[in-house]
Amino acid sequence: MLKYFTFFLLLTTASISAQQYPDTLYTPFIAQAAYPHGEGPRVTFDKGHNNFGADVNGYAALEKLLERDGYRVSTSTHNFGTLKSLEGTDVLVIINALNQENVGTWARPIYSAFTDKEISTLEQWVKRGGMLLMVGDHMPFGGAVKALGAAFGCEWVDGFGRIQPYFWPPSHFEGPEMVNAQSPVISGLQEGEQVSRVATFTGSAFKAPPEAIVALAFRPENTSVQPDTAWRFKEHSPVISLEGHAQGATLDYGKGRVAFWGEAGMLAAQIFRQDWKAGFNSVYAPENAQMVRNLFHWLSGAKLPFTTPVKQPKAPAKTALATEIEARLQAMQRAYEGGDLLTVSYFYDEDAVVTGDGFQIKGREAIDKYWFSFQGLTESWQLDSDLVYGTGDLAYQLGKSSISYRNPGSDKVVTDVTRFTLVWRKNFAGNWKIVSDQYAKE
Repeated sequence: MLKYFTFFLLLTTASISAQQYPDTLYTPFIAQAAYPHGEGPRVTFDKGHNNFGADVNGYAALEKLLERDGYRVSTSTHNFGTLKSLEGTDVLVIINALNQENVGTWARPIYSAFTDKEISTLEQWVKRGGMLLMVGDHMPFGGAVKALGAAFGCEWVDGFGRIQPYFWPPSHFEGPEMVNAQSPVISGLQEGEQVSRVATFTGSAFKAPPEAIVALAFRPENTSVQPDTAWRFKEHSPVISLEGHAQGATLDYGKGRVAFWGEAGMLAAQIFRQDWKAGFNSVYAPENAQMVRNLFHWLSGAKLPFTTPVKQPKAPAKTALATEIEARLQAMQRAYEGGDLLTVSYFYDEDAVVTGDGFQIKGREAIDKYWFSFQGLTESWQLDSDLVYGTGDLAYQLGKSSISYRNPGSDKVVTDVTRFTLVWRKNFAGNWKIVSDQYAKE
């Protein structure tokens, strides 16, 4: 299992780490802001501690989300050695800080990103009424924030926390065992703000202080891999159980508040390799943006009612490519519902590959056999397209599939709900054909 996890992570992250950038086109929709525009609490993002992603404005979408909610957002490049350095800040956000010794060298030992003086100052500032969000992602960032977390009773694990043995699609915290309905980050302030499922994009883990309220909890069978160097996994890399560990928690501390978070991607909106989206812009993370809002509402002590309407962003015009590809998808849906499985199969190219949940088939013969297995059993098929993009003779499509069919030998109808990624290629005759169909159960 570790071998598969290692291979997949190396395959993906080695090629995307240098191609990670913010999704600047993503504009979160908020019906009502918590504060009038530009009049809310002052949120300061730390940029003075080699914060990973800060140099490329990697949290632009988070800042945009907060500004639309009425917060006043700024950045700081200061050392936090004195209380004066925190003047003008209501909520301090520290994401993936790093010691200079570990910049470009993500290998142990991992040093604290903050001096003892800074840690003491931040602890005093929160105790006197400051609000702090500290985020320590997968190694080395969990290690870099470990000493700061310890000042508030949090025990950080500097590794790679995992819910499932692979990285993509993202893992999810879901169900009462993992998502604590009693947490203000999960419950929200009013009806419609409750969160039931949070997508996470790797990250680290920690043991929250006893007085804290855990929002996102790992299950006992979840584990953290502890390599000597980030992303370099080996068969002998230590693996520890995450029983009793969390990836999100909140704590009232003195007159202030502090939130501990073990994953940064879920709080952002980023793009990898020009196609994969990670964060609350991802189709796999529809509730993450609300979770982020709930988190900052708790930190800032937001109160009801929210009475400030926010103008809905204008949806971009649909491209000709998107219209063409979506028409093909709907034709495929109609063929299935009409029991024309030969037509369904021929939406795939001769060398197409279908992959999902431990299942893979390749080529015309296998694809025909797969679709013909539904003969006489078809019911309905709902195909929703979330995104289409591409150039020339290649197109990529992300969406959701809800396919219903009858079990052989019975009248029971089964419905499978999945998220899919399709790669379409235009053939010599000018027809779009599926060459790759990857899906994951929702």
